[in-house]
Amino acid sequence: LIAFGTAVGMSSTGSRIIIGDPYDNNFTGRVHVFDYDGTTWGNVYQTDLSGTSGSRFGYAVGISADELRIIISAPYESVNGINYTGQTKVFEDTGSSWEQLGQDLNGSAQNNFSGSSVAMAGNGERVV
Repeated sequence: LIAFGTAVGMSSTGSRIIIGDPYDNNFTGRVHVFDYDGTTWGNVYQTDLSGTSGSRFGYAVGISADELRIIISAPYESVNGINYTGQTKVFEDTGSSWEQLGQDLNGSAQNNFSGSSVAMAGNGERVV
């Protein structure tokens, strides 16, 4: 099953993109962030962000206008032993890596699939 590009986002300048790949590695999921240098696209920090087994990390993604914050969901994540509550995370570009901001945003009930859709304000300060 191929799902690279199921979810995509682009900064306001178009020089940074985020691509969700929720079915990578047996539904663990992976997210790729690329920068354009005027000639080629390169993977930011030469690393991809990934989830836990079966979580479908990268199912929905978003990026702030200034490229410094990203939002990534894993709607099939099970939290505290409750199946498929879903989980969303926000990360910030520190200049050398992606660091999670705040706590995980978890669904509240079994089969909630929280994070099936996500959005981020242009300034990266608010998420839904």
